[in-house]
Amino acid sequence: MWDYVKECPDAEETVTKCGNLRTLFTSLEQHLLHSLDLFSLSDLIRVHNKDMSALLEPIVYYAKCHIEACEHCKQYAATCVFCENGQELLFPFQLEKVYKCSTCGSLSHLKCQAKFRRKMSSEKGCKKCFQADKDR
Repeated sequence: MWDYVKECPDAEETVTKCGNLRTLFTSLEQHLLHSLDLFSLSDLIRVHNKDMSALLEPIVYYAKCHIEACEHCKQYAATCVFCENGQELLFPFQLEKVYKCSTCGSLSHLKCQAKFRRKMSSEKGCKKCFQADKDR
């Protein structure tokens, strides 16, 4: 989400109940913005004490609301590689409905990916990867 917020000119002007959206992100420790796998000891203590979710939940909520509604941010959205429904934009942070291919990074609906796996008896990859392998 930080990649969207830091590049969006409108995010600087977006004010939430918790403060300016970009400032909410920049007030976090930098490693939280740049690495999904790096945690400090104090981060782990905050997770254990449930303080980390209290810190991050409002930031994630307001960022999600902004990104999904912002015309600038929506320019960087994807459409499902299977159904290609242009009416529904996909973002990699929409974990409840989006599958991100670990090979090529393309996005699809979880339900479309599940249909593909059943149909192709494939455990990995996506339509783009399958097509690329087939074309080789």
